[in-house]
Amino acid sequence: MSGTINHLDIWGGLSSPIAEHVNRISQQCLNAYRANPLLVREHANIERGTAEGGYGRRQLYELVQNGADQLLGSSGRIEVLLDQNALYCANEGTPVDRSGVESLLCSHLSSKRGWEIGRFGLGFKSVLGITDCPEFYSRSGSFVFNRGMTQERISRIATSERYPILRVAYPGSAIEAMSNDRTLNDLMSWASTVVKMPLLSGAGTWLSDDLAKGC
Repeated sequence: MSGTINHLDIWGGLSSPIAEHVNRISQQCLNAYRANPLLVREHANIERGTAEGGYGRRQLYELVQNGADQLLGSSGRIEVLLDQNALYCANEGTPVDRSGVESLLCSHLSSKRGWEIGRFGLGFKSVLGITDCPEFYSRSGSFVFNRGMTQERISRIATSERYPILRVAYPGSAIEAMSNDRTLNDLMSWASTVVKMPLLSGAGTWLSDDLAKGC
């Protein structure tokens, strides 16, 4: 595919240290659910409250600010694109690291320092207002979330009315993803990290309005 060959080799694969860390943190979470099933409902309620509460329409702001944090101390590019199927946020700068993974898979472990704004803290959970399967592609390693797969895994351990989505992730292949998504391929030709949000029904309408207003 045109534009792919020059950047195939700079994206961490399924055996990258980041992918291994995603597996490790996800398994630790499942072990915690096994030891204390009440955590399943607690985590599901945190996600629901964030997505429906004060963060309910802050998805664009959170994504852009997290991208800006990765550019601290340097200059670079951030780009947000919306089509009928997905929202994309791409940025140059520092790829996702181990602390970023931990913050994404938890809710109150943001690695931000005094001068940082977001850096994958609680606010990232707001993306559940527009998607139930966010995807992270970073040069250090890639991973995805999936509502159905995670609910099935957690339900083997504990029964709950609701299940969290963003506590368990799965290593992903950036190469495979870009080969099936022209927009993703184009963004990954220059970005260090691309977040893709396949949209829930109806989310595209108000996101388009927010983009037109500049978030």
